[in-house]
Amino acid sequence: MLPLSLLRTAQNHPMLVELKNGETYNGHLVSCDNWMNINLREVICTSRDGDKFWRMPECYIRGSTIKYLRIPDEVIDMVKEEAVVKNRGRVTLKEAEEARIKEIGQLQEVTLVAVLQNPGTGKKSSISKETETVDYL
Repeated sequence: MLPLSLLRTAQNHPMLVELKNGETYNGHLVSCDNWMNINLREVICTSRDGDKFWRMPECYIRGSTIKYLRIPDEVIDMVKEEAVVKNRGRVTLKEAEEARIKEIGQLQEVTLVAVLQNPGTGKKSSISKETETVDYL
């Protein structure tokens, strides 16, 4: 699970952000970018000592100042489910190699018999592939 995919899934969910300087921000994630800069709404900021609180309608936090993020368990579960769904259609390298070897073997077993049209007789030519016959004029 990648941190940015986790953050993108956490949009519109509550989270706690602790900064390197000790301040904490509780709010709902609005957006994030590739540098982990985040926008929060309905924010409550707590000082490093825990004795002062500020309420803000929104705030922007630079990703390089973040010490850690705390998000709800339901968001982590959502990311795990997305990863399982995404990997269902994938084939491992070993499975792909085995399928390719099988395909090559089948191609080698197929024999084509071509009977070319005799220019003077006007007969049809045919190409047979095991039991299937295709006629050409």
